[in-house]
Amino acid sequence: MEKRARGRLGAPTVHKFGGASLDDDAAVRNALSIVEGGPRPAVVVVSALAGVTDSLLALAAELSCGNDREVRRRATELERRYVSVARGVARSGDARGPVLAVIREVFGELSALTRAPLILRELSPAAVDRVVAFGEELAAQIFAAGLSSRGVASEYVSALDLVVTDGRPGQASPDLAATDRRVRSRLRPHLRRG
Repeated sequence: MEKRARGRLGAPTVHKFGGASLDDDAAVRNALSIVEGGPRPAVVVVSALAGVTDSLLALAAELSCGNDREVRRRATELERRYVSVARGVARSGDARGPVLAVIREVFGELSALTRAPLILRELSPAAVDRVVAFGEELAAQIFAAGLSSRGVASEYVSALDLVVTDGRPGQASPDLAATDRRVRSRLRPHLRRG
């Protein structure tokens, strides 16, 4: 279904789903249906599940205060939510198993931070950025697994590999020209393969 113009890959349809569109597995299934029935080639950009970014920021703050119990509670709650959504949208074992493993690994890492000495828990702005990025990264992996389980050829590509910033942790601004070049060079091969 690739569109080609003068020997080139046609412009992809870009779908962007914010957190409100990804509140739970029913909402994600709706978004998956939109992409599944849409034109190709397509690129899908997703935010974290609704409310997750705020929860991850709160988790980072609790971690630096030494509130281990609250950190573990929040991490467990978020992990359950992501696992529930993944199970609800990635119905086949081939698609489901790997994404569940990634979810457990990420939340295992977050919970493990509570075992670090309190003096080491003062998270740098770069570390907070990384914790917050987990929300989008996991949502994107779940979305790709959901597409795969529906028989739609898809591949997860991390936004961290695409977006170029000015490198100021906690307050970075995108370098749009550099990001555009990187997106084109890294996504074209995937789009050409369908």
